[in-house]
Amino acid sequence: LKCEWIIRNWQKSPGLRPLPIIALMVIITSAGLLLYKVGYGFDPFVHRATEQYIFDHGLITPKPLWYLGQHALVVAFAHLTTLPIVWIDKLLLPILSTTLIAAWLLTVAPRTWHARALLFLLVPLASWFTATTPQGIANLLFLVLILQLLMFAKRKLSAISPALTTAAIVTLHPLTAVPAIILFALTALTRRGMRLRYGAVTAGIAAFILPALFLANEWRDTGHLPRFAELATRALSRLSFSFENNLLLPNSFYAFANAVYTYRLIIILFAFGCALYGMWHLRYKPLFRPYMLMSGALLISAALLYLFNNLSLVISYEQSDYALRTLWLVGFTALPFFWFGGLSFIRAVRTHKLPVQFLVLLALSSGIATNMYFLYPRVDRLENARGYSTGITDLAAVEFIEFQNPEGKYAVLANQSVSAGAMRQLGFKYELKTPDGPAYFYPIPTGGPLYQYFLKMIDEAPTTEVAKEVMDYTGVERVYLVLNNYWWRDYRIADAARKHADWWITLPRDAVTIFGWEKDKTRGWLTR
Repeated sequence: LKCEWIIRNWQKSPGLRPLPIIALMVIITSAGLLLYKVGYGFDPFVHRATEQYIFDHGLITPKPLWYLGQHALVVAFAHLTTLPIVWIDKLLLPILSTTLIAAWLLTVAPRTWHARALLFLLVPLASWFTATTPQGIANLLFLVLILQLLMFAKRKLSAISPALTTAAIVTLHPLTAVPAIILFALTALTRRGMRLRYGAVTAGIAAFILPALFLANEWRDTGHLPRFAELATRALSRLSFSFENNLLLPNSFYAFANAVYTYRLIIILFAFGCALYGMWHLRYKPLFRPYMLMSGALLISAALLYLFNNLSLVISYEQSDYALRTLWLVGFTALPFFWFGGLSFIRAVRTHKLPVQFLVLLALSSGIATNMYFLYPRVDRLENARGYSTGITDLAAVEFIEFQNPEGKYAVLANQSVSAGAMRQLGFKYELKTPDGPAYFYPIPTGGPLYQYFLKMIDEAPTTEVAKEVMDYTGVERVYLVLNNYWWRDYRIADAARKHADWWITLPRDAVTIFGWEKDKTRGWLTR
């Protein structure tokens, strides 16, 4: 009887129908908070340290041009609630994404939750909403902006709401801000009756804005613009693809891993097919024209960024990261077309017999589970994607080194998980004075000098000569090399380091080994 009463009231209460979707979004976006005690990634630790510094001192210098939207929001919540900065930062984006996406679905599909909500969850966009970052918040607001502009184009909403959302995105991240401004402009012009050919010209010009801004940033950092020959060399080097480690079409002896990674490719192809179907059927409707033009412009921008972009302060294997982020924005912008194509697919399936519907439902449910598997750092038979998650042993290494050096005057060479631990435990406590300007005393893994010395230690040889170079460059009295046991060839690097270091110590469970070089050989680490 109780079950019948619940089902009857569930059917009569539309307000209860979003609850399963909200619960599923909470599970998807908040799993990292439960699985990772310290945290994962690197950027969140940097932003939390910045927010804590602003909370303690009122401001930070030099003032960041971007990211102010997140820092101001977190610090304001900290003053209003007296909650710790770290928890406000951890919970901000998961809670915002769950709330806004539920409202998004309620606005668009109040009567078809079972179909459209399932379609949305198939799109692996939730990977941006699991850890609070300025880019993640900006992308979430970009998703809100898409809905607002649809209503604005239908004359059901004034320009004030999308304008405010666009302004908020501008305070968060430039890579999302530029497409948001262009999409807003295209929608406003289309609403005023702009013809397709003029819209195409506008989108064509817009496609070069992001690459031009990146070139301007390179000119600001290096003092010169790259010549045509240099741009051609970059493009040729990046067109050399390697299929040795291709994970889209895995070929290993592990059937389960093969199935999971192959299913990811199927999901991508399914989403791509739904989007193309939607574009084809909506191509003549002016309402969706800005999204089609913006998707094409962002595809061109992503290709140009991949071929020609070069950030002097970013390490080589992350040079294509911004092109990949731009492709994610293509996925956001094409969401209305995917929505239309996916809904048409489900409507077609519902006309078939029950066994076919069951198989499709099973496939879609498997897609949700597969997407969630790829949202977080993982280690399996085919991929070691730890996400550089910071662990307790990393914090122990930071605290041990700090205990030895209460006066500072030291530099640490370590990977980014240990550096993130330093950000968490010590914040911006010390600053090194180098010939190139102030530097953090742990490596920042975007290609800075200390990170280059760290790579030199582990890729070439952990020698005393490299440690002396660091001492000369930074003016410190002690240099540390922190080696995690999961690092590739860690035992070989450790054996070589023991031959050159003044001393070394292994922390409990052999998870981390710390090597030290002293400027004053008589000091020794046991003096503390």
